[in-house]
Amino acid sequence: MQTANLRNMRYLFATFVLGTVALSAVHAQETVPPAEPPFTTNGFFTVQQANQMLASNLMNTHVFGPTGDHIGDVEDVLLDNDGRAIGIVVGVGGFLGLAQHDVAIDLDEVEFMMSNAVENTTTGRGYAGWDSGQVEFVQVPFTQEQLEAAPNFERLDPW
Repeated sequence: MQTANLRNMRYLFATFVLGTVALSAVHAQETVPPAEPPFTTNGFFTVQQANQMLASNLMNTHVFGPTGDHIGDVEDVLLDNDGRAIGIVVGVGGFLGLAQHDVAIDLDEVEFMMSNAVENTTTGRGYAGWDSGQVEFVQVPFTQEQLEAAPNFERLDPW
């Protein structure tokens, strides 16, 4: 009889220990954040993160108005003195760059429409950014007529 009790106690103790170890392992997996590769080394970026986009990927992206009409293309990105993007310069009207009217639009008015494709078949550009999508086009709340009537954006250093 004592042997049966001793066996039961050993069984219960082993079950308790294994359960505690299993719970500890599960808890450790939940609390330890996954290791991420560093993206800066001594002040240098080493890899583009999924939540980052290169400004060069916006160049020549089509801009559409609220009704879905193509109203221009992104010509440049406007930065403030802290280096933050604050607007896009959109080329409106004209033909092949002739008689084009440049308008700078505040980024608060701009919506980036993303596609899930990694490579754009029309431009052949493939890149990662903003969760590995790409900017398919830019949407603004202005019509082409409103942008043509807007003041021309004047560059300090015209090219």
